Amino acid sequence: MPADRTVEPLTPESYAAMRHWLPRLEARAMGRQIVRPSDPARPGVVFIPMLEQSPDVQAFTQVLYELGWVVSFNWPAWQGTPRAKQLFDEPGTIESASALELRLMITAVVRAERFCEGAVHGSIDSGLFGRIARRAAELSSGPNPPDPGLPPPNFEFA
Repeated sequence: MPADRTVEPLTPESYAAMRHWLPRLEARAMGRQIVRPSDPARPGVVFIPMLEQSPDVQAFTQVLYELGWVVSFNWPAWQGTPRAKQLFDEPGTIESASALELRLMITAVVRAERFCEGAVHGSIDSGLFGRIARRAAELSSGPNPPDPGLPPPNFEFA
């Protein structure tokens, strides 16, 4: 995909959804993951145990997709950048994150769930999603458009 591709701006509904989920994300009250073991009704058949997201996390993840918080880009490459490392590793840094950076962080976590079960729950339990939702709420109440929908400089979308 061309490097000059832009991301559609977030809508007021996108920010309203984050404000809706904010109290539960900050309280880390989104339910627990369930380990689904082998099915005892099928003797001799072995299933690899898997983690299953709680219904609340499934609903939250669906909202992230539906309201434009998850975008298509090369998130594994972005996670290796100094800015991404700073945003993920230094909690106070999120306080200066742009709306686009929040979207990139959310996308990286949600997409990582496909390769590492528990990535979304872990990000909720660590407080990362609470900090992201708090920053989104702050951006939505600012005087300027919070997300112009433009890619960061030298950024390549997948």
